[in-house]
Amino acid sequence: MSSPTTHDLIDVSEFNSNLADISSAASHEVQSQAGPSDANAPLRAPTGPKFTSGYSHGHRVMRNPPCPFSGIPSPQTMHRHILHKKEDKKCLSITLMQPPAMPWSPLPSNQNMETRTCFYTGSRVHKLDCGHTVVVARDAEPCAANCKPPMCMISSTSSALPAPYAAPINLVRASTLRILQSHVEFLVDAGDALAQAKFAAHAEILSKVWDAQDKTLAPPKDLISGNFSCALCGTVGMRASRAAAVVKGAPYHCVLVGNDTCDVAIIMELEKGVQPSASSPFGSFNGNLRNQNKVPPLKRLGVANDRGHRRSSAIAGERESAGDVRRRKKDAWQSVVRRREKEVVMGKLREECLMEKLGGMELER
Repeated sequence: MSSPTTHDLIDVSEFNSNLADISSAASHEVQSQAGPSDANAPLRAPTGPKFTSGYSHGHRVMRNPPCPFSGIPSPQTMHRHILHKKEDKKCLSITLMQPPAMPWSPLPSNQNMETRTCFYTGSRVHKLDCGHTVVVARDAEPCAANCKPPMCMISSTSSALPAPYAAPINLVRASTLRILQSHVEFLVDAGDALAQAKFAAHAEILSKVWDAQDKTLAPPKDLISGNFSCALCGTVGMRASRAAAVVKGAPYHCVLVGNDTCDVAIIMELEKGVQPSASSPFGSFNGNLRNQNKVPPLKRLGVANDRGHRRSSAIAGERESAGDVRRRKKDAWQSVVRRREKEVVMGKLREECLMEKLGGMELER
């Protein structure tokens, strides 16, 4: 293989110099497009959208937006405000026990979240002797000396029971007595001489069990910690609390807590007996306008001006109202004709059915 000549070396050097000039020109053009401040800055790949908050999938859109108000709230405002607080998780949920558990059964877990009013194991909701309902800040607490939950007397006990439990307890005890009496009657029919004695012994055992149950269900009072304070009536106590109201019924099912002035205003209205409502009983202003527009115009025989002249009956609307009357008469007559045709057709069908039945019975006409 022949060695490269001087001419070949010169050509290669010229090619390399030209390539260097092209690369330097290209880099200079890129720097001029980037600007004087970014001349020495390294090139970076795109990093995606700058406003990432618009692409966040964790943003929660509230179905019930807040509705601030001032003064006395209306039932519609109360409805929207309670639903907003419930959706925002500012209300307490009502404790409900599923069958076969009884209404007085304690929670199997998380007993510190109990919200049944003045529950005997402790509750976050308490009914005071002033008539107001309060909630504690965090975990469930026992009743105080100023707690006064509604109590009821039932036939099978000598002590009062909480009102929410009195009715189901009475039903359970009455059914238990009926079962015991039916068992004793069976023993008497079978000839057992000790049936009545067994009934008396069993009844005594039941009475002892029920007395123990009454003592257990009665909420014990913590006299050492002090009384609950009440913001609605201004009672100052050693145990801090907030005003509350138990709102039952769909779609609420929650305990509204007085965290701000709007909550307290709604709680005061609930204490008065005002119930929240989704719609106004009298209709809105726009709805009344729409209903008024649907009312047919009155028949005007003519309107007199200030000089006593009467306008034409055509302008007054008699011609249009007469056309409406003719149209209604025509529609009524058509409905009468159709009804008569239907009666004739149905009569013929009944006759054909009757003749087919007679033919099937092989009777002579």
